[in-house]
Amino acid sequence: MDRGTCAKASTPAGTDEYCVSSVLKSDGLNIYSYGPENLFDDDTDTAWVEGVPGQGIGQWIVVAFDRIRLVKSIEIINGYAKDHLVFQKNSRVKDIKVEFSGRDEPEYFKLKDSETPQPVPLPDDAPLKAYWIKFTVESVYPGTKWEDTAISELRVVSELAQP
Repeated sequence: MDRGTCAKASTPAGTDEYCVSSVLKSDGLNIYSYGPENLFDDDTDTAWVEGVPGQGIGQWIVVAFDRIRLVKSIEIINGYAKDHLVFQKNSRVKDIKVEFSGRDEPEYFKLKDSETPQPVPLPDDAPLKAYWIKFTVESVYPGTKWEDTAISELRVVSELAQP
């Protein structure tokens, strides 16, 4: 699997690695960066922004754990939630596919077009054991100015699991 661009996050359960399929490049005038580290920095003034032409359909985020985990919850702050104007100008994820290691079937969810934190429902047999989780953009709410799709925060809460 292509690992893309990655950044590591320290959590109470260990080290999580956030890898993304693409990153919007700065235009040289912009002091902002849009990499995967923005997904776990607890700062809605930053965001991961995909970097392919169009609205980012098919772009993905993988959260890989340093050892097997029990995934207890997932929360997303959709879009670039810096402020309402920036939120509206950038595209936001509408439909998202979520895949868990060790599971044959993906889950599909519709996210709200909202700047507030929203839970991603886990399967009925949660908490579930996983080595990684992959999130893929299936459709978007179009931005009023830019096609770039953004996610401000992606919080995965887990604890160590027995293999």
